[in-house]
Amino acid sequence: MAFVHGKSVFVSVNAHDVSPYTNKADFPRAADTAETSTFGTSDKTYIPGLKGATFSIEGLWDSTLDGWLDAVLGTEIQIIYKPQGVGAGNVTYTFQAICTSYNPPGSIGDAVKYSAAFIVTGIPVRTTP
Repeated sequence: MAFVHGKSVFVSVNAHDVSPYTNKADFPRAADTAETSTFGTSDKTYIPGLKGATFSIEGLWDSTLDGWLDAVLGTEIQIIYKPQGVGAGNVTYTFQAICTSYNPPGSIGDAVKYSAAFIVTGIPVRTTP
């Protein structure tokens, strides 16, 4: 097993490398379940349902990044996420997503930061070249 450091993470949003502006990426995936318990049983039972995923990024704001993220708000775009970074044999997730929020808040006591959230539409494709 080879562990990797988070400094190498690569994120592309709509064909723009946002890695130099990003210091956090989340890619939670989940599966729905439907309860099938009936009268007379002592334990709950379930069946699997639909899968889904979201993706979010956070980091340091820049006017170039602002233009890219503001342009994709409310639209479906492609995201490429490489948790191990760019390199031969590294895992890559590619998926279509809709940008559901973009927030560039400012604070007097800190650098201007940003956050953006996406909802994955369809199946995320995992590849290991």
